Amino acid sequence: TGLNRTSAVGCFLAGASAEGVHDLNGNISEWCSNVYDERSIPHPVARGGSYLGGAQSLRNTFRDYYLADVADSNIGFRVVASRLPAAGTG
Repeated sequence: TGLNRTSAVGCFLAGASAEGVHDLNGNISEWCSNVYDERSIPHPVARGGSYLGGAQSLRNTFRDYYLADVADSNIGFRVVASRLPAAGTG
């Protein structure tokens, strides 16, 4: 898009997942709870390429490692919550 910055969640409606989740690729890389240990030293993992990444990172299976104290505008996190059943249905 040429924005060269993050965008508000939901700007690209055509990219939503089947569950209605937006912006899994290309906005920011997101910290995950697992580690990247292919180099014998475990590092925190970030998944999903950011707007600063190249074309190879623009898929939700992309992962990279970062030092735990990294703070950058293209790395963040996603809060996920399940919907509770409606009252009286479960």
